[in-house]
Amino acid sequence: MKLSDFDFDLPEELIATRPAQPRSSARLLLAQGDAIADHIVRELPDFLQPGDLLVLNDTQVIPARLSGLRHRSGAQGDTAAAMEVTLLEPRADGTWAALVKPLKKLREGERIDFAPDFHATLWRGMTGRRICGSTDRRGIRCRAERRGGHAAAALYRRAPRRGCP
Repeated sequence: MKLSDFDFDLPEELIATRPAQPRSSARLLLAQGDAIADHIVRELPDFLQPGDLLVLNDTQVIPARLSGLRHRSGAQGDTAAAMEVTLLEPRADGTWAALVKPLKKLREGERIDFAPDFHATLWRGMTGRRICGSTDRRGIRCRAERRGGHAAAALYRRAPRRGCP
C-alpha cells in the first residue's frame, strides 16, 4: 500500500468553510448495512436505539500542512526540492509524527526549511518516520498555526492560539 492510494480530489465547493447555521442543520451521512443516506443532524435522535453508543469528536483542526524546501549539495551542485509535511501528532519525546511528500526525496537527517527561523529534520524512529523541529512541541504547533495550512484547503479560518508568537 502506498500513501498516494489515499490521495483524492475534493472540489472546493464541497468543503465547509464555516459551521452550519443553525448547527442542527449540519449534514449527516447515515450508513446502515449496505445503504447510505443523507440526513441532517437534528434527525440523529430518530436513529439512536437504547444501548447505542454515541461517540463525539471534539478535536480541533490545526493548520498542520507545511510547505518547505529541502536543500542538498552534491556532485551536480546545489539542488532544492519542494516538500510538503503534514503534522499528525506530537510525541512525548518532542518529535511529531508526520507524513512527508515526496518522502523519497528526503533522507534521514536532512532538513526542510519552512521559513528562515522555522525548520524540521527527518528522523527515523522505531515506529516509523517522524519530524523533529528546531523548537519544542509547543513551538512547532505555534509556528504551524502561523505558517501552515489546513489539509483541506478552505477549512475554518481561525486566529492563532493564545501564547503563540
